Amino acid sequence: MTVGSLHQARRSSAALGVPIARTLPIAGRLLVAGTLLVAGRLLVAGTLLVAGTLLVGCGSASPPARPATAPPVHLFVTGPSDDLATLAGDVVVSGTVAPASATVLVEGRQVPVTQGGFRTSVSISPGENVIDVLAAAPHAAGAVAAVRVYRQTAVAVPDLTGVSPSSASARLRAVGLTAKVNDTGGFWQALIPASTQVCQTAPPAGRRVAPGSEVQVQVAKLC
Repeated sequence: MTVGSLHQARRSSAALGVPIARTLPIAGRLLVAGTLLVAGRLLVAGTLLVAGTLLVGCGSASPPARPATAPPVHLFVTGPSDDLATLAGDVVVSGTVAPASATVLVEGRQVPVTQGGFRTSVSISPGENVIDVLAAAPHAAGAVAAVRVYRQTAVAVPDLTGVSPSSASARLRAVGLTAKVNDTGGFWQALIPASTQVCQTAPPAGRRVAPGSEVQVQVAKLC
């Protein structure tokens, strides 16, 4: 290699911003501070020209390994039953999940899982409530379930004392209750010139019951 070639290599290296600490001619190639001149081409450190192909870096990068896929999560809600109607202001949601290490959310709130089982109390509003239950585990397809619960508003039994059986039935229907009329007067009361009236009800007047409840209405001419 001539002195002119050496100066040319130094100028090329300087143009690339590579400082020249030392030079060493090797079989017609010039090694300059981590650079290599091969067949007239200047290669920067960390590159290699092989059969006309420029390889960058020290080896090829492997694609990231994908995490192993786990079996899907299995979720089973044991309570409350779907379409439950209740007067209570809350219900207990319970069930099982597999794997036992899965995370369970009830209405968006994480609940403890013990040996694959979970149990928690959920407040409900008057009317229809849909309670969502979700379960998830790493690298596995999750599971979701929903339970519909109806919270009913209790109805007070009206005071029907002294009204006719037909009026009593109508008033009970108006508040969402049903009437079962029982005539307790006996045969001899048929001889009394008086109208049949309500003597008492069961449940009694003022008692709060679920909508649709049956009220026993006892009637007679003489109470």
